[in-house]
Amino acid sequence: MIVLDLKKPHLTPLYNLYSHLVYAAKSSDVTQVIINGKKVLKDRQLMTAKPQGYFEQVGRFAEDLKNSSE
Repeated sequence: MIVLDLKKPHLTPLYNLYSHLVYAAKSSDVTQVIINGKKVLKDRQLMTAKPQGYFEQVGRFAEDLKNSSE
């Protein structure tokens, strides 16, 4: 289940919810995500993972790739 913030200028006025979901809503409008009863995203913050750790791993991986091609 996803929860959207519909109080955004690009979603106003809301004439047809389904049309807005398909044609006007953006990923940045998602405020919460619940999967199998577990909150995965709350207030646009990941609850199940720490993105900073992933960024560090990707940085090390990119550095290793760069060094292996030299």
